[in-house]
Amino acid sequence: MSEIPPAIVGDAYLNERSWEFLEELTDIGNRLAGTDGEKEARELVKKQFSAIDAHNIETNEFEFPGWQRGTTTLEVNGSNRWQLDRQHEIVALPGSPSGDIEAEIYSIDAGVPGDFDSTELEGKIVMTSNRTPAGVNRRLQRYEKYARAANAGAVGFLFRNQIPGCVPAVGTVNPWADTTNDDTLIGSVVGAAISREEGRRILRHLKKGSVTASLEVNCTKAPAKSKNIEAVLGPESKEEVLLTAHIDAHDLGNGARDNGFGSALVVEVGRLLSQIESELDSRVRLVLFGAEEFGLYGSDYWIKNNNSENIKCVINLDGIGFSNNLYVRTHGFDEIGRAFKEVEDEVHTPVKVTDELNMYGDHWTFASNGVPSAYVGSEQRDSTSGVTPKGWGHTHADTLDKHNYRDFRELAIALTTGIIKLTENERKIAAASTEEVRSALIDQGYEDTLKVTDRWRW
Repeated sequence: MSEIPPAIVGDAYLNERSWEFLEELTDIGNRLAGTDGEKEARELVKKQFSAIDAHNIETNEFEFPGWQRGTTTLEVNGSNRWQLDRQHEIVALPGSPSGDIEAEIYSIDAGVPGDFDSTELEGKIVMTSNRTPAGVNRRLQRYEKYARAANAGAVGFLFRNQIPGCVPAVGTVNPWADTTNDDTLIGSVVGAAISREEGRRILRHLKKGSVTASLEVNCTKAPAKSKNIEAVLGPESKEEVLLTAHIDAHDLGNGARDNGFGSALVVEVGRLLSQIESELDSRVRLVLFGAEEFGLYGSDYWIKNNNSENIKCVINLDGIGFSNNLYVRTHGFDEIGRAFKEVEDEVHTPVKVTDELNMYGDHWTFASNGVPSAYVGSEQRDSTSGVTPKGWGHTHADTLDKHNYRDFRELAIALTTGIIKLTENERKIAAASTEEVRSALIDQGYEDTLKVTDRWRW
């Protein structure tokens, strides 16, 4: 079987069950890993898996370094004084320790690696943006900037958003943390996210002279527990295709973009495949990971407790829903890309395929271990406001109204077609060796990133 039957296409257009699941999921609100909201989300998924008659539904619990926010306050003393303490102005960055510091603010624009070489950062509150400037051939992640600031002797870290609308953008600054050891340099710096508007206000005052500030973050750090939830469809087979997403979300907004949309698509593709599972060549495993936002803990637990040799490939949905055009990053596993280019021809959905690496999602747990894996999202579509849906991610503006059902159903059809193709017995996908993974990381400029964040293991 290589094509999706027309009747399934029609059902995808007419059946709104999985979209209604997405509505329920986002209505939960806070789905931060380890909270009741994440647990409620798993229960919704379990009901959906049961409704499509998926087999072997199970949850698996694991521990991770938990974090819960309290209050965050920044008192700024420039040419005049003001205080930030409301969530549309400032919020703590997950993973930050509690602390109360007073120091001078030192501003860096985009935070390219060379910006952190100055000795002037020592003892300062370093402010940088979430921008990756033109000419940099890889994404500059917040935790890389945080780690470089810590290594340079900073005592505080302010992460200013580039998107207008009073929306500080959060994200974990100390993933892969050890909650039993808070004395490590990375993770000892108090960190907070501030809005574009407040960041620019501070910049205006810096032009007039020095600016000092008191930054107080109150939070709770303690080991917590999350769970993965999974089910299977299709025949018993030696190999299986994993279709994955993460069910947790940051505690701001309702996690529609990141990653409610991807979670709902896993459910919808599973629903469509369940109608033709006897015709599939191999098993499909649907997996929704927990605690992705804290450092890929759910996928890390999964690969350590399952036989990865049985995995034909992993298709991870994250950063999807910006449009109905698929964007497939293959990490050099070219056969995955070829399958999705066939999808483009058959269902007339634009598909962009690149071999670029992407370390920012659960697919990376597998790809970094040589398991054929792709990060599947969708290309961004500009909105009338000039802000793409991605710009709302990790903010309190990450709400369902930024997405639409038309994109959802067309992506579901394209993804279902792609999964069918990847299950075909004649389609072989070779794993990568340790040396191949290492060489790709060096070629694409990620060696330094991994070393500065203590994750280089090659």
